[in-house]
Amino acid sequence: MIELAVIAVLDDAGELHAGDLVFADPDAHGRYAGEFRYTETWLAHPRRFALDPESLPLALGRGIVRSNNLRPPLAAFDDALPDRWGLH
Repeated sequence: MIELAVIAVLDDAGELHAGDLVFADPDAHGRYAGEFRYTETWLAHPRRFALDPESLPLALGRGIVRSNNLRPPLAAFDDALPDRWGLH
């Protein structure tokens, strides 16, 4: 399992832990399940914003969003993760 902290950088507040992104180990076909949840700290911050207004609205609140292989609704994180080159 891979667990990643999603950090947002705000000019006046510095770095804030906005959410957690968790992935299961890949199955025999290379597919993996993932999920995201906003942190309580982020939801309580006055300058919070939806990291992806369409797929990860703040109305989600404390709910968990699940997806496979970073397909929508978690596709917003796909380009932010290291690619094959960045993993070596």
